[in-house]
Amino acid sequence: MMHAYRALGRRAEAWLQAVRAMPPTYPETVNTLMLYRYVSD
Repeated sequence: MMHAYRALGRRAEAWLQAVRAMPPTYPETVNTLMLYRYVSD
């Protein structure tokens, strides 16, 4: 369980970095941030 959570955390981190590289005009950015928030909880 911990391994899966750690892998998910790494993926979410990489995802967040990719989102930061995107222009803030994309609504997908908001969706990804919401998903990241949900995953981090």
